Amino acid sequence: TEKLDDFNSQEIANTLWAYAILDYKIDPIKLKLLVSKATSMLDEFTMQQITNLLWSLAVLNLEYFDLADRLFSKITESYNSQGNNEDDCRSISTEALTQLHQVLLWYEENEKNPLLPPKLRKEIK
Repeated sequence: TEKLDDFNSQEIANTLWAYAILDYKIDPIKLKLLVSKATSMLDEFTMQQITNLLWSLAVLNLEYFDLADRLFSKITESYNSQGNNEDDCRSISTEALTQLHQVLLWYEENEKNPLLPPKLRKEIK
């Protein structure tokens, strides 16, 4: 846990992403610490790190929907703050849109519904 205290946003995102890629069974205590650390530093994550975190939660089927909802809020904030209009989703990469599509499927599977701008939701699907 001492090392985890020193993790930055990139290291948190990469760690969870690696666990998802490897389908690694995370120790519940370590997972809780990672999620807690991620939650405490939401403002430090880039769009890529946010989509990687969401994708990791979905792939590992980790039901941390409070964190996922907050990450979706960060996406919406970023999307809206960049002056995106109804016809512009260029600020989000194709890879991120693909990851978010998988995350939306996970949400639907768990009967959840993230709040997203309608144009962005349409681009994701």
